Amino acid sequence: MLYNGIKIREIKDIMRKKMTGSHISKLMEVFGVSGKELADAIHVDYSLISKWRLLKRRLPLSSPHTRRIADYFMSLDLQTGYARIKKLLHTSYPETPMETKKKIEVLLCKWLSHVDLPENAHVFTPSGNARPETCYVYDGNEGRRQALLDFLEYVMLLPDGQEIVMCSTKICSG
Repeated sequence: MLYNGIKIREIKDIMRKKMTGSHISKLMEVFGVSGKELADAIHVDYSLISKWRLLKRRLPLSSPHTRRIADYFMSLDLQTGYARIKKLLHTSYPETPMETKKKIEVLLCKWLSHVDLPENAHVFTPSGNARPETCYVYDGNEGRRQALLDFLEYVMLLPDGQEIVMCSTKICSG
């Protein structure tokens, strides 16, 4: 498939090279866990762990493997009250409270399913009366499903008593 004359595979390879590394690799390094050990613990083939580490295959948030990986590393960090995991997560989510096991688990799954942006990535900073927000565009029925899963995950991370206002584009624009 071509996009503006460039093969999609080439674009993916370029993006993969620009990433600073998979989060699963960082987690394995912090805990001193080998790919074989992790593969055995979550009952998958070692080659799948390798693909996730090398960013040749995405580790989706909705995958049962993501939850198994999170559970495995949380069990390794239980004695410290999840101190090592909290330290890793704090770099990506400095403002997010991590007071319960469930919130840490949800956040770890989210963190595992993403990769870091390169250090020299440009982040748009609006001027004036704007505030920064993140916008994701989801396509098709699978996109709707993923949007709902992402939203529910976000809601799980909110502090207790937080109000949520929702509206559709039909209601908001008209």
